[in-house]
Amino acid sequence: MRSMFFFLVFCFSIMLQPHIICLWERKDDKMNTAKDLHFDVLMTDVRAQTQSNVFEILAKEAAPSCGVDADTLVRLFDKHADDRTFALEEEGVVIFDVASIHIKTPILAMMTFDRDIDFNAMDRKPVNIMAAVLSPQSCGPVHLQRVANVSRVLRSYDLCTALRDVDNTDAMRVLFMPNQDWMLAA
Repeated sequence: MRSMFFFLVFCFSIMLQPHIICLWERKDDKMNTAKDLHFDVLMTDVRAQTQSNVFEILAKEAAPSCGVDADTLVRLFDKHADDRTFALEEEGVVIFDVASIHIKTPILAMMTFDRDIDFNAMDRKPVNIMAAVLSPQSCGPVHLQRVANVSRVLRSYDLCTALRDVDNTDAMRVLFMPNQDWMLAA
């Protein structure tokens, strides 16, 4: 009887793991403003020819942080490519967001490309900056808040220009420091 109890507690804790992560995020790491953005994956001058190549590269980099294998992420990205890629007013900038039961830990990623890439974004314009918001399905409104914060920051023409000019991840990380003008304005 006692071993059955421990087994049930173990199973229940596994089922609640994504909920616990998101509850923790809501309580302790709440992203009320764009100033609180922290990008887990930063990549500059990514060499890719197509949207599929971009998703493969992103999956390989993001998989360890998301708690899922890269092949599963690629399948998720391909599945959601058409309906979850949003172009912003700033030309050449898209946000890709996915909320899935397969993703265990929420992350933000920022990528710049060495050339314009044809994405299946709504405006059908080539892209040279992409942000990705990946969350467990259970995050619900927190996921949408993260997408809104990333969108708000990427509306800055000055930030997008600086992102295109940056040549390493350390310089890119500095662009998202809370004391930057575009972070304060957002």
